[in-house]
Amino acid sequence: MTQAPSTAETKPGPYAPGSTKQHMPVDSYIKKAMNGQLISFGGRQVVYKWKVGDRYQDQAPENSSSDQQTPGVIKPDGSWRKILFPAGPPPYNPDTEPDAAEYTDTIKAAYAQMAATGRFQGDIPEVPPMREDCVWLC
Repeated sequence: MTQAPSTAETKPGPYAPGSTKQHMPVDSYIKKAMNGQLISFGGRQVVYKWKVGDRYQDQAPENSSSDQQTPGVIKPDGSWRKILFPAGPPPYNPDTEPDAAEYTDTIKAAYAQMAATGRFQGDIPEVPPMREDCVWLC
């Protein structure tokens, strides 16, 4: 399958304007065929499945169309995982930021602990993390 030529899209990133964080270029981890279908995502081959109701299956259902196909990758344990953002991370939206007044020093410390160790010490905060503190993995 031939790979589509890379296009230098200037898609807005997932972080706020003026953020010190930058997301890696989408074409560094997403490869597409000439028809626009994903070939690989994060270095893994993309496997398309058909969505039928609330399940995903290998076989096409009767009267199916290609828009019912969902891209995913095979995880190391052999299970299939849907790609939630097949075009890359969503652009920044200020409505996704928590109220700054709720983002106390205790909340900041809890998210700093989680970022450093991969675990929360105690309960998970009820206040979501600031968008700046999120990492969009491929």
